[in-house]
Amino acid sequence: MKEKKIRKKKKTTQKVFLEHLIYSNTLHDAHFKVFISNIDADIAYSSFTENGIEVHIGTFNGSLQDIISSLIHELFECILYLNGHRFFDSKKDKNLESIACIFIFNHLEFQEMVDEISRVLIDIYPFKLAEYLNFENKSK
Repeated sequence: MKEKKIRKKKKTTQKVFLEHLIYSNTLHDAHFKVFISNIDADIAYSSFTENGIEVHIGTFNGSLQDIISSLIHELFECILYLNGHRFFDSKKDKNLESIACIFIFNHLEFQEMVDEISRVLIDIYPFKLAEYLNFENKSK
């Protein structure tokens, strides 16, 4: 009788990508959503589509300061865009990369945008964001 060699497969663990919608509203006639997920905290971006605006913030291996900083950065950039204060320097960047963005606004417009961002942050934090972060810490 021949012996059969049975190879055991190594068990591998793979982190499941989780994304949570933590904010959804209409701002300046655009549908606006904020997602938070367990991707690297270095990853944060906004998507501008015909369906509206989506902000994605990573939380994995990030401090609360990193996460809040990314959230404020992306929210502010979206509010600048929605209010018509975000422009591109076409001489520097023909591909419309965000590194070439120019923002133009006066102090009153700045305060109005800060107020708008504050309203969004109040809706998101502390409850929805803190709830998600507590869930993530328990699952590690």
